[in-house]
Amino acid sequence: MLTLFDTHCHLVDVLHESGAHVTSPLFIPHNTLCLSVSTQPDEWQENIEITASVDHLHAAIGIHPWRVSEMKAESLQVLETLLSQGQVAAIGEIGLDYYPEFDKDRSSQNFYFESQLELARQYDLPVSIHCRKAFAEILSYLKDISVSGVMHGFSGSYEQACEFTKLGFKIGFGSMLLNPNAKRYHRLAERMDLTHMVLESDAPNGHWQEGSFQISDLIRIAEVISEIKQISVEQVVLQTTQNAKQILRIENA
Repeated sequence: MLTLFDTHCHLVDVLHESGAHVTSPLFIPHNTLCLSVSTQPDEWQENIEITASVDHLHAAIGIHPWRVSEMKAESLQVLETLLSQGQVAAIGEIGLDYYPEFDKDRSSQNFYFESQLELARQYDLPVSIHCRKAFAEILSYLKDISVSGVMHGFSGSYEQACEFTKLGFKIGFGSMLLNPNAKRYHRLAERMDLTHMVLESDAPNGHWQEGSFQISDLIRIAEVISEIKQISVEQVVLQTTQNAKQILRIENA
């Protein structure tokens, strides 16, 4: 059986919404490795505990740009304490979001983003990055602070994607590929070399025409990529899983 790798899901939210147990194959198939990201301090410990109980699950903890206004003075200290315990595979979901409704927090976003990049460098951890209308700014930080990771839910151009892959990042492709009208996104998938691509569900936040996108639906993204690139689904799954293991340093999974 092919092994898929979901590089971006929110298991705390998935389990709270569904009421399912973390090992339920309905939500997390046994052939799917997952990086479960979290966005605020209230989720961090629970996310670590959820993923620690199952071999194919891995935790990422971080401060999302939408959450920076809620942070307390000790938030970064708590984050570092948890990172130092060695139970975390990545820092995320972090990033910058300059959409109008979040732009008022631009200064705080930059502070927390830079601080978390420095922690990623200090603890030699990859990062999962959220970016909207801030590609130039994030590239500038990444050129100064050398880390690796995944650009989650990437909405930029092919040329912008190449700037990130030159820095060692992978580009996350999610449920938007299932929208036949997302022509620009399809062209990005067509042009992007498969060695730079990873799969992500963003569950329970991912959506498509039939409703909420689940971790168990991840194979659908691989199927669309195979159609776009005119290669086998097996080839897509094998390469994207290899890419994810490499960038997230989970070679023994």
